[in-house]
Amino acid sequence: MAMDRRKAAIGLFSVTFLWGGTFVWMKQALGALDDELIHYSSAGVVGVIVASRFFIALAVLLPVSSKARAGLTSKENWIGGGILGSLMLVGFVLQMIGIESVSPS
Repeated sequence: MAMDRRKAAIGLFSVTFLWGGTFVWMKQALGALDDELIHYSSAGVVGVIVASRFFIALAVLLPVSSKARAGLTSKENWIGGGILGSLMLVGFVLQMIGIESVSPS
């Protein structure tokens, strides 16, 4: 039992560390894309960054998550996943627009 709690704590710490680090990386990405932010809409550039994050996560997680892939056979799961994914996308885009004007620290 103690080993399970330890694994859970290490996993939670790792996810928190990686998640927090992405705010710094996204702020740096927005800084590197200053010219594009001037020429294109802020939401468009941010949307590309967020979509890139989602595709990287898909490429990393899909090969190692066979149990999760087993649930992708139902039409209802795809519809529900699409709705939840759309809501997450909106949240991420709004978050990135906010990061544009706020320090990530």
